[in-house]
Amino acid sequence: MATRKKCCICGTDVTDLPRFRDDQGNYWCAECTAQDKRARKGVTCPACGRKFMPQEMVRSGGKYLCQACDLVQSSAANAGEARTITARNPRLVPLLSVFLVLLLVFVYVIYSTYYS
Repeated sequence: MATRKKCCICGTDVTDLPRFRDDQGNYWCAECTAQDKRARKGVTCPACGRKFMPQEMVRSGGKYLCQACDLVQSSAANAGEARTITARNPRLVPLLSVFLVLLLVFVYVIYSTYYS
């Protein structure tokens, strides 16, 4: 007995029906293939303007973005938070500057001791 072929999406037996096969060897019925093609037309990311499948979009700040734009926006937001740390602690900047100068002097002394 021949093996039965089923649609990987809806489970319809497509053994005797027109069917399609994807790169992974899964069978698709004609209706699911048509729905997939309509979905592949995609959703446009408002940030970059490219089209993506709906499941590839991420909700970010009240709108849907592609994953790359979401990553860029979240990185920019994190950088903004880093800037606010020094804005909230104005004494932190001079303290960090002094620490950096002392560290450079220390490295110079070590370097000149070992390589002179």
